[in-house]
Amino acid sequence: MPIHRHRAFTLIELLVVISIIALLIALLLPALGTARASAQQAVCKSQSRNIFVAFASYRGDHRGFHHDHRNWMRWIRDGAPRDPRPMVDADTIAPGHTLAYWGVAYVGYIGGDKRVYACPSTLAADDENGAGTNSDGPWAAGHVYTTYGFNGYAESTNPNLMRAELEVAFFQGGFNAGGVWGHPAKSEDSVLNPSSTILFQDAWEAMIDGNAGGDTPIQLVNQWSRFDDRVAEYFRHVNATGNIMWADGHASEVQRERTKWDEAWYIGVPLPANRGRPGGRG
Repeated sequence: MPIHRHRAFTLIELLVVISIIALLIALLLPALGTARASAQQAVCKSQSRNIFVAFASYRGDHRGFHHDHRNWMRWIRDGAPRDPRPMVDADTIAPGHTLAYWGVAYVGYIGGDKRVYACPSTLAADDENGAGTNSDGPWAAGHVYTTYGFNGYAESTNPNLMRAELEVAFFQGGFNAGGVWGHPAKSEDSVLNPSSTILFQDAWEAMIDGNAGGDTPIQLVNQWSRFDDRVAEYFRHVNATGNIMWADGHASEVQRERTKWDEAWYIGVPLPANRGRPGGRG
């Protein structure tokens, strides 16, 4: 009876197989990473739409008005444990608290789940003031539910804007007039160009106010120009893109190096110097 001998791999053949597998992994990993990043961007956009629905529902229950201006990052009430639990509960800060995150007012319309305010692509958000002050605690400790910045644009170094004596798009008050912080919201009907006015966007800051020379991509976020990780949060998705939710409820993408930003997107009306200028909305 013949004996069948099974030929074993030689060392060279084994090394070739390992090399081929390693090459295939190297080729596939970037594609998998891009697919994952694209999926995260889609999740972020879906969350933004859910937030807008909550925002619109709140207005429907409040005679067409959204909540008053809120500039900070807290979700947890005074005296409650600083536990970054994902579900909003009895320890939630009151929406009217001066340090509340803007999303607190609307989270009840999304089942009370604050996780919708944490973009999956975010690596950091404003927590520099520390626990017990303007935020619940550091990002690294899990206080991650402040990744979208609301349009509270109220300060500008643009001389045309200062001369125009225009009002803030969503809150009562004028540009560079002072005292806008904490002012009441405007009515839904007062938003003049909702399809081209930013409501909120991917951002490092919780409130986009134009403070300190610019915290918007108009000046490439020059308030944070020394901190590229903070600037990058406005363009946190694949190919340096960012998501924007507009006041009419549609979402779109912008790109760091290609989008031509227009101040009209924040103020809600075109400035005289901008009229006739081609826009760059993604």
